Amino acid sequence: MREVSPQHRKAAVMLVSGVLCKDVAQTLGLSAQTISAWRAEPDFQCVLQHEQQILLSQTRDQARALVVEALAEVRLLMKESKSDSIRLRAALEILKGTGIVGHTPQNHRIWRSIDQA
Repeated sequence: MREVSPQHRKAAVMLVSGVLCKDVAQTLGLSAQTISAWRAEPDFQCVLQHEQQILLSQTRDQARALVVEALAEVRLLMKESKSDSIRLRAALEILKGTGIVGHTPQNHRIWRSIDQA
């Protein structure tokens, strides 16, 4: 793959971030046809794939950080809630998240009974 220009790289980052082709073109002072032509080039497609991998990796890292926060909140609910229903629901969410408890008809009946409590 040959080296791409900073303009190509910026277009790729914008496209994988969900910016419309016409908006990318306007931001870079180009025509939408130019951006479309770039998208057909194998080197540009490689840059797009690379930028998609970067974005995916960043998104996974952010999700992992949120999991830690979510677990802390659920742990707090399990320990401090005065409601048996909320403590049980928090515990079941942990079990579901780990795969110990799956989504079965039996579990749906349990959830309904908890919601009615």
